[in-house]
Amino acid sequence: MKRFFLLLIAAALALAPLCSLAAANYGSEFVGYFEHVVNIRANPGDQKGNVGTIPAYTPVKLKPVSSAYAEVTYEGAHGYVYTGTQVRYAPEEKDVDPYILTAPGNKVLWKLWTESAGQKGVISANTPMLVTQICGSYYRVFTVDQGDGYIHNRDTVSSITGIALTGSVFSEEEANAYELPLENAKVKTLLEAEKLYPAVQLINGYYQIKLDDGSSAYILEADARRSAQSAVVSAGTATAQQTVTVPNTETVQPSEPEAQQAEPAPEPVPEVPQPKVAYIARVDQATSFFSSPSSSTEITESVTKGAVVIAVTPAENGYYLWPQKNVYISSDLVDIWQAVERDGSMLIYCTVDINLLQAPDPASGDIGYKLVGGRAYDAKYEMDGYFVIPLTSEGELGFIPMSAEGVYEVPRSN
Repeated sequence: MKRFFLLLIAAALALAPLCSLAAANYGSEFVGYFEHVVNIRANPGDQKGNVGTIPAYTPVKLKPVSSAYAEVTYEGAHGYVYTGTQVRYAPEEKDVDPYILTAPGNKVLWKLWTESAGQKGVISANTPMLVTQICGSYYRVFTVDQGDGYIHNRDTVSSITGIALTGSVFSEEEANAYELPLENAKVKTLLEAEKLYPAVQLINGYYQIKLDDGSSAYILEADARRSAQSAVVSAGTATAQQTVTVPNTETVQPSEPEAQQAEPAPEPVPEVPQPKVAYIARVDQATSFFSSPSSSTEITESVTKGAVVIAVTPAENGYYLWPQKNVYISSDLVDIWQAVERDGSMLIYCTVDINLLQAPDPASGDIGYKLVGGRAYDAKYEMDGYFVIPLTSEGELGFIPMSAEGVYEVPRSN
């Protein structure tokens, strides 16, 4: 009997590290913020050993170490912060090729991608805004007068997109490079004459170039020339577009007949077709609906399921229309996602049965519909690595990962 108990104790001691390891798994590292100043503690639960503070609305990386504390490093201070129910998840910040938005009226510029962080200023109507990131339902923008900040995507209506380029540009003389591709923008640096600078895109009459330190700057199209190796990127394929000559520091005097010949005009640069943006919303039985884009017209319309994802179209005053039901929803009350509308030339073909997801998230769960193997389907939209499939006459949508096994794109037969 004594030997039996000794064996039990030995087994318990052997399992103890495994149990401790399993208990220590409180989730993956994430970016979060707090709506107030938070103390960084030297140890979890220590109410006295402060080693630093995190200002309100400051995004930081948090690694959960228990159900109530997370490990963090901020401005050299390393320790632990109490999370509990206070922490907020920061939206993913996605870099985009810079493009320009405008708005028809005065719009609020926010300090962060949450309005509770407060206003930074007001952007006047029709002011060009350079977008560099998408952060949840907000754009990170730069303006000449206000600098950088965030604006809700519902407050923008038009855009100026660029033409993607490869290759380089140069100026025959020293030329200003600006911080933004906008009139009256600040000069960032002076470009050297005859020096090649990698070109990213042509936007709003400016070349976006890369400087030696890797940062971007903008030079007026009139002040620069494209090298012979420059190309326009169209439909995913770099097609060489011959332009003017490569800079040459040697001056060669042409013969008399050559001097009288007019230089051939450069070939026109074709515009790259821009994908059509679509808007998608998740609504549920608690969502408020309105008969017009106004908060004073709330109606009793509701969804029959717990939650559905639908395609919506922008209306006025920050509202979106659900076309199939002819009701409006406020972007202040629901999350609005951006997707890209496909051109319809390709269908989705499945070799096996595949369940559709409720949202563009593998953890969202099945929606109750599936794509049957051996059939082709029309994916009307795509977003964040997912195909978006229309399901019902009321506009309900389902999601399937583009990388799912057994899913292929096939041309639509005419």
